Amino acid sequence: LHNVTVTDTVGGVVMSGSPITLAVGAVDNLTFTATYTVTQVDIDAGRFSNTATADSDESGPVSDDEDVSLPQPQNASLSLLKSGSWVDDNGDGYADVGEIINYAFTVTNTGNVTLHNVTVTDTVGGVIMSGSPITLTAGAVDNSTFTATYTITQADIDAGHFSNTATADSDESEPVSDDEDVSLPQHPSGDTIKVAQLTGSSTTMNKNFWKATVLITVEPALEGAVVSGTWSDGTAFNCTTDVSGECTAVLRIGTETYSIALTVDDVALAGYEYDSSGVTTITVENTAETPTMKVTDLNGSSTTVNQNFWEATVLITVEPALEGAVVSGTWSDGTAFACTTDASGQCTAVLRIGTETYSIALTVNDVALAGYAYDPNGVTTITVENAAESPTIKVADLTSSSTTMNKNFWKANILITVEPAVEGAVVSGTWSDGTAFACTTDTDGQCTATLRIGTDTGEITLTVDNVALAGYAYDSSGMTTVTVNKP
Repeated sequence: LHNVTVTDTVGGVVMSGSPITLAVGAVDNLTFTATYTVTQVDIDAGRFSNTATADSDESGPVSDDEDVSLPQPQNASLSLLKSGSWVDDNGDGYADVGEIINYAFTVTNTGNVTLHNVTVTDTVGGVIMSGSPITLTAGAVDNSTFTATYTITQADIDAGHFSNTATADSDESEPVSDDEDVSLPQHPSGDTIKVAQLTGSSTTMNKNFWKATVLITVEPALEGAVVSGTWSDGTAFNCTTDVSGECTAVLRIGTETYSIALTVDDVALAGYEYDSSGVTTITVENTAETPTMKVTDLNGSSTTVNQNFWEATVLITVEPALEGAVVSGTWSDGTAFACTTDASGQCTAVLRIGTETYSIALTVNDVALAGYAYDPNGVTTITVENAAESPTIKVADLTSSSTTMNKNFWKANILITVEPAVEGAVVSGTWSDGTAFACTTDTDGQCTATLRIGTDTGEITLTVDNVALAGYAYDSSGMTTVTVNKP
């Protein structure tokens, strides 16, 4: 036999040996050899099987299988290391309710087979786990997939620590567990400090400003305690107690503000814990009476600008009759206005309006002048009507007809005539099937609305909603609807 070869059909097998010639009855057991490097998959299977094939120029191919057991025993083994760290959110060195503990988990495949569906669970309620199942090859370590958080409760703080157990498992290995006990530093028991009294007063600075003063008394009466918090306008304050355990918070306020509140957020003194059960808030009112200003009269009038527009004018009178008061508010179409009073305590608001609008209302929202408070009990609203009568336009006639288009469709036609017979009026509305229409009148004051309709519909109705033309108001007392029947 010439050109005798041996090949292996399994990937990864490395053959050696060149083609040889074999005489009749000859045997060769030296030329052809092969090697194969065992993989993790083979270890997981516990064996390796492959097939070799011999061939020559004269003979047909022959094959032989070999199944090699891997003597190394399979060992599915998993380890878990759990670590927890308390997060001191406010940096005070003590555990507080609502702060959290972060957990990290390290899982290691300590065996010689691949572990599938590796999971980590925690057996204590309130611990929130994250991380989906993973696969770990032999010797692999994962310390980033699985994490957890826990929110500290008062019971945990009272105990001084939080302990829990996590368990790691896989499809191949037995479960393993690890405990973690996180210490939670407690506030030192004993000395506390609180606010015993808040005493408020007010003084007038000038016609524009007043001053709110709050005398703060802490208990015990110790020097050097820093009291901090906020006024209700958002201004922060802090003051340091004297030897009597007192300090003062002061704020200058505009006379447009009648009262203001102070809230204590903390009393800080080394070696003492703030006790929030004391007095924490007080409201200070301006005891000096602030003069008021109101609107005593709103006088409305209208003038025609042209056929398209008219103008509404409102003369506003305030009391007392002072110059420089800013009167502001809105017209009923949403337009804002503001005007400043003259030496007679009067100012004027003006608005140009389309003739399609017959009336408009003005509402006063405020009268602003330094040193005065707005009194809303005066006159606040007026309606101005267009004294010039606007011409109207209406539909005088709706003439219907219908025509057959084909076996599937017919057409409805409506000839619309407006009065007066003017060109350019836009007539709009809807058909009863929901289709909108609009057409514009010609010089004869006419336009046509048409609609294609399926033959399964026997009739359709047209309704006019509006006739729009600059300088004219729509008169809905004319014809507004007509029904067309299928031909």
